Amino acid sequence: MRSSLVPGMLNMLAYNLNRGAESVRLFEAGSVFEATGAATAEPKRLCIGCSNPASRPTRGWGTSDGGFFALKGDVESLLHPFQHEALTFDSQTADYYHVGRSARVLMDDKEVGQFGQLHPDIAAARKLRQDVLIAELYLDRLYARELRIVRYQPLPRYPAGRA
Repeated sequence: MRSSLVPGMLNMLAYNLNRGAESVRLFEAGSVFEATGAATAEPKRLCIGCSNPASRPTRGWGTSDGGFFALKGDVESLLHPFQHEALTFDSQTADYYHVGRSARVLMDDKEVGQFGQLHPDIAAARKLRQDVLIAELYLDRLYARELRIVRYQPLPRYPAGRA
């Protein structure tokens, strides 16, 4: 009974990286188990794992932050469709994240996830030689929210021409 999707994600990342993959982007959605008093709960989670070598920078990965802000942008894009007043970030994350390169996601002051770079000690213990970033979002808390109303304007039937 797993309490987090992160260990499985690290195993999948290590499996791919140890077989010659240079750039890996994976995700998993599933249930985890939490003890709530005498009972247990099975909340749904989404875990995203990614790695990219510093020698081949793409979309923010070759920067000195190791891709933290690229992952932050991905997390913000995933959370954008959900109705909220404020999306904030703080530094209260789990111990397996790198201090200063991780963040907790708060939507209207309620935690909906965490993300950041894997702590160097844990990366070394798992023999990961590249920067690895993990994001874990709490789907049950997100599913309880309304979705934003999609607003669009249809394309004109006769597009403007140039003279």
